[in-house]
Formats: sequence, structure tokens, C-alpha cells
Amino acid sequence: MTIIGKTSAVVVIILVLVALLRNSDHNRNSENHSDDFSSEAEENMPLMMAINNGDADGIKKQLRDSPELKEEFYGDSKIWGNLGSTLDYAIITGNPDSVQAILDSGVDVNQHDSEDRTPLHQAASLGAANVVSILIRNGAKVNAIDSLGFSPLFDAAQSGSIETARVLLEAGADSSLSTPDGQTAESIALRHNNAQIASLIEQSKESEHKHKPHSE
Repeated sequence: MTIIGKTSAVVVIILVLVALLRNSDHNRNSENHSDDFSSEAEENMPLMMAINNGDADGIKKQLRDSPELKEEFYGDSKIWGNLGSTLDYAIITGNPDSVQAILDSGVDVNQHDSEDRTPLHQAASLGAANVVSILIRNGAKVNAIDSLGFSPLFDAAQSGSIETARVLLEAGADSSLSTPDGQTAESIALRHNNAQIASLIEQSKESEHKHKPHSE
């Protein structure tokens, strides 16, 4: 096996583990599709390597030749297993060029899984501010709500990435949203000892209140 092949295999293994552990704060139970992932991943290695390497032309060619890979396999993927979809896989690698190439190929930036989690939720949960910015520029809904009432800002608050929270807030993330059980992005930030994010969210609330028109 070549050095590139070995590196790609290691990356795949790491990404599978990340996918299995993600969203722990949601207490979600997902079926293990690792066997399906292994067999399908081998067949789609050219696309996986292109995504890992940020090869935009290679990604577009693979998706052009195999348009079924653009479909929304999110959450129950015959191809990507627990990694969800082609776009989700690229987000987990953290390669912004790969994410943009996939979006340029016509993949829906607001696709969602059975729990209504979008690619923006995923990127925010990973604290990938650069990827979050790309998704937003391509039309991602900053206040998309999942089945538990979490917006991407909640995921950023949990992740500990101040820059991700800032990008979301500057793009119009609603800092006043709360879940049915009363959780807010600020309370989640505090629960995870992310005081700076909590402070940033509080400042956003104050700014929103200050600029809100008052009735006489």
C-alpha cells in the first residue's frame, strides 16, 4: 500500500470513530453501520481521497460520474454509514475546499437527517468556523432547529469554539432561542465551562435588545 493509501485509511478510521462519538450531548442512539461503511467506502475510495486531499476537480468529476453520491443519504447512508452523507463526510474532514466543491456540484446545503440536524449543525458541533462560514455563504439556515430544539449556535456553544459562535451570531443566529425544556445556547456554554462564548451570546442579546424598536 502506498503512503497516500495508508494515510487515507487512517483518516477513514479516525473519521468513523468521530462520527460514532458525535452529538453526545443529545443522548442520541444510532445503529452501527460500520460494516456497511467499510464495504461501500472501499468502492468509493477515489471520492474519499479527493475529499481528504481537497481535490475540487476530482470531487466534481466523481460526483458528475456518480450522481447518486449527491443524494441525501444523511443519517442512514448505504455509502457513508454513520458519517451520513458526502457533504457530512467532507465537513468532518474539515477541508473547506472539499465542502465548497461538493456544494458547487449541486448538493443541498440544508439537507437534514431524521433528527432534523443539518450540515451547519455538524460543522458548528466540530467548531469548524471556516466551514461554517462557507455553509452560510452558500445559503445554510443559521437558525435551523433540530428535533431537540437545538440551533447550530447551541452546538457551537458546546464545542467551545468562540470563532464559530461569533460567525453564527454575525450571520444572524438568534441568541434568544430556547429548547422545550428551557435550555439556551448561553446555558449550554456555561454548562460546558465555555464562559467566553456565554459572554459573547449575552452581548449579542444586549445588542439585539438595544436595537429593537420600542413602542411608545
